[in-house]
Amino acid sequence: MLVESRARVMGSEIEWMMFGKLGRRRIPNILGEYLGPPPGECIGTVFMRECLPPELFYPDIKVTMEGNGIIMKNGARAYLDTGNHFEYATPEGLEYFQEEGIAFSLFKSNLDVREVSCGLHENYSIRQTLITEVGDFRGLLALLGPHLISRIFYTGNGWVYFKNDRPRYCLSQRARVTPFNLTGTAVFRRSIINTKNEGLSEGGITRLHVVCGDATIAEPAIYLRFAVTDIILRMIEDGFLRKGFLGSNPNLVRAFKAFANDSTLRKPFDFGKAKFTVVNLEEKYRDLARRYFELHAQASAEDTRALNLWDEVIAAAKTPKPHEALATFTDWAIKKVLIEQDMERLGYGWASNNGCVLKYSGKAGKRESIRYRIKNIDLSFPRLVPAGVTDNPRVRRLMRRVATDEDILGVLDLPRPSCRSYARALQLKWFHDEYKRTGCRMTIRGNWSYLRGEVESKSEWPHPGRGTVVFSNPDPNDKEMGEPVFS
Repeated sequence: MLVESRARVMGSEIEWMMFGKLGRRRIPNILGEYLGPPPGECIGTVFMRECLPPELFYPDIKVTMEGNGIIMKNGARAYLDTGNHFEYATPEGLEYFQEEGIAFSLFKSNLDVREVSCGLHENYSIRQTLITEVGDFRGLLALLGPHLISRIFYTGNGWVYFKNDRPRYCLSQRARVTPFNLTGTAVFRRSIINTKNEGLSEGGITRLHVVCGDATIAEPAIYLRFAVTDIILRMIEDGFLRKGFLGSNPNLVRAFKAFANDSTLRKPFDFGKAKFTVVNLEEKYRDLARRYFELHAQASAEDTRALNLWDEVIAAAKTPKPHEALATFTDWAIKKVLIEQDMERLGYGWASNNGCVLKYSGKAGKRESIRYRIKNIDLSFPRLVPAGVTDNPRVRRLMRRVATDEDILGVLDLPRPSCRSYARALQLKWFHDEYKRTGCRMTIRGNWSYLRGEVESKSEWPHPGRGTVVFSNPDPNDKEMGEPVFS
């Protein structure tokens, strides 16, 4: 008898590359750079206070987090994390596609021009006992790690770097700044999997923290990142994938970098039992997933959708010009197509010296070097506001859609019921509705486990107590907001 598919809470934290200006001083990015006036404030604090779109919040209530940050009306969080980078935490949910980015005046990228790094961290709920069952995090890495480094041909965001005065192309920005297989920190010692082991519920659930992913705009890349990883985790949890199925090569970081630097997708890497290209490795996982659903588990409609899209990207990657075939699916391929279209139009190429000046006049007659021209396309691709390359209708027509605009806009107000933050969003709506009913303004503070509202005018408060109301964080499986506690 086939086992039914299980639900898994999934979500991501996106660290945004931010550019801005305060007073007369231009700030290159958010990472650790302070400015004035006001003294002691970084650009992220000013941005959260003054620039976030008002439609993301209820106009009559203000919700702040302990320490720093704010909670949006859909339950998502925006805050400054370690290093003063701006971070957006999605409403974690059971569905694979969650809107990962709201159109801030930011760059959805992993590297800036100096290759200072921002991350995209994925979170997956797993059984606390799984780490012990597979032989600690090293055992989990042996089973899941090869997928995390080979999926980059459909989840990578692409990057141009220069070697021997020539431009070179890399599939994954994060691969360039990931030197370790496993570490306990995601900031100073970047790795494929972060070993932070946090119990998130009373049901024996912990968080798997994957920190080697790229921030992408293309919807199929976002969807497959979660969908395929979820399927492989189920195969591991059910004992279908066993240690040593690929061989014994532990140096996944070397393979990660080798795969990332091969935009032909043809160069093999030795994994002990066999050599695999980046595409062959995903094919092996895909074939095992097909067998898993034939012999062990019942595929849901969403599993079938994910498997079919996985088939499509693998088939596209095996064509003679994989970046052209993959351009509807993922950022690195779309970006490479745009760069090569510019090369053809202006008469330069991958063999050109990056210091050469193009026979082309840019804006106001400015002549541009090849290095400047190609990096301008590279860095402007993930810019969302003001309008970047990906807002160009020509590029938008290239990108395959996974969700409709209605799907995405709908979760700005209230996340799907399967989201972990659904109850939190209902709690925020309760505060908003209560203000409309009573006219009592509240200041609301919270953290990851509760919301606490303090009434400004206690004499008008119609409820018991002295004007304080607290909602505790409900169980992630609850679809109700819980009962308010008045004091």
